[in-house]
Amino acid sequence: MNGPAGADVAGFGVGEVRAVRTFRLGRDGGLYPLYDDRAWTAGVNTAWCKRDARHAAPEPDCRCGLYAYGHQVWCRAQPPSRSVLAVVAVAGAVEVATRGVRAEYGRIEAVWLHRRVSDELCEAVRVRYPRVPVVRDREALLRRFPLTGLEGYRAPRLTGRTLQRVMWLLGALAGLVLLIGCLPAEQLITSRFGALVWTTAVAVTCLAVVTGLGMRSAAVGTAAVVGLGWMLTTTAQGAAAMWLSRVPLLVAAVLCALVWCELAAVGRTVPGRRQVIVRSVTARLRRRLS
Repeated sequence: MNGPAGADVAGFGVGEVRAVRTFRLGRDGGLYPLYDDRAWTAGVNTAWCKRDARHAAPEPDCRCGLYAYGHQVWCRAQPPSRSVLAVVAVAGAVEVATRGVRAEYGRIEAVWLHRRVSDELCEAVRVRYPRVPVVRDREALLRRFPLTGLEGYRAPRLTGRTLQRVMWLLGALAGLVLLIGCLPAEQLITSRFGALVWTTAVAVTCLAVVTGLGMRSAAVGTAAVVGLGWMLTTTAQGAAAMWLSRVPLLVAAVLCALVWCELAAVGRTVPGRRQVIVRSVTARLRRRLS
């Protein structure tokens, strides 16, 4: 929830907090929040509340403000973080949480772009943000611009590499649950071994739901809920009823995957809100199917 630079606080060095966040990278080289079509400016950006313009952002009882994380691991729940990571300096009124901050003012200090981002798009970022260093080495970025440690931050329990392994493990379990759920219900429910396999799969998907909530990852949580529903529908009477009951799950899974890919993509025109993103995804899907 940010607006254009509207306050003359450029160069706020005293009391600033350095944190990290990700952006959607537009085809114009602009760095956009996930669900906003207003890119951050090259100078100071000022937060404002979309719900209630009568109070200043960040308001303790609201969710407004410029968001940033205290550790790069927390950014991994957001799809663009695979390609874009930015160190930002925030100041003014600052609300500190366990994973990061909500701030009144923010300024982009440096940007890391993955190798998958083309040189042309990288140059567009440099042109749009001429005073912001754009680098290809993520670790070098964080060494050059160390993040500010604040009291109240909670250190991530998993490192980036361990978290990546957890994601691979969850992906493998999802494939296994998908395979088990395709077996005939008679084999899963009536036999002792099948019942054990079914119960184990349901327990694993429940654990994945809890893991997704703990990671605050919409992708993991959605996949886990779909997997849980996939296993529960095996108890439907008859194969036709089972697969018919899975149609909403499949539609939801496909739409969520498309939205995730849309958010992770770089070099596209950035739509505004979540509803606009969903409409953009469904329109692109319709064009491909027609």
